Amino acid sequence: MMSTPLFALLLSVACSPPISPRLACPSCRQALQEKSYRRHLAFCAPDLLDPEGWAAGDCAVVQRHCSRLHRPGSAAARALELRFGFGGKPAVTSQQRLAAEMGWTNRRTRDTIAKFLHAIPPVSEPSDRLQVLYEDASMLVVNKPAGVGVTPEHRWRGGSVLNWVMWHLSRDAA
Repeated sequence: MMSTPLFALLLSVACSPPISPRLACPSCRQALQEKSYRRHLAFCAPDLLDPEGWAAGDCAVVQRHCSRLHRPGSAAARALELRFGFGGKPAVTSQQRLAAEMGWTNRRTRDTIAKFLHAIPPVSEPSDRLQVLYEDASMLVVNKPAGVGVTPEHRWRGGSVLNWVMWHLSRDAA
């Protein structure tokens, strides 16, 4: 019986790629890497990503944009109302159940939700923490403070460098 030397076994274990844990989206059940989980939920199930923030005002922002972007009574508006539970109704958090209720495919349901959430524009907000180092007609260089995100957790929330830069640029354009 031939045995593999111990150093060969240790080398093969040390050189093999780490096994990345996979998570499933609670809404669409898509398998996700841990590093992409939060971003996926932001555009698939923002109500499940941060239930407290959703209840504290995110739902109202999303509902307002739904009424701006979709004709009342349209299939897309109805799907979004069901999915996010507008008007105090319970939300249909499973995209499979929503697809069945709408008579749609899972893909159409997922695409409708993602397209809508991507269409909500990021908010702009002023901040005295934005330090502009250089600015001309085609470039803006800022000093990003430590602990502040480059982009917001959700498009309709502020508190990021992107939100501050958007406000700075809109102020200059006015």
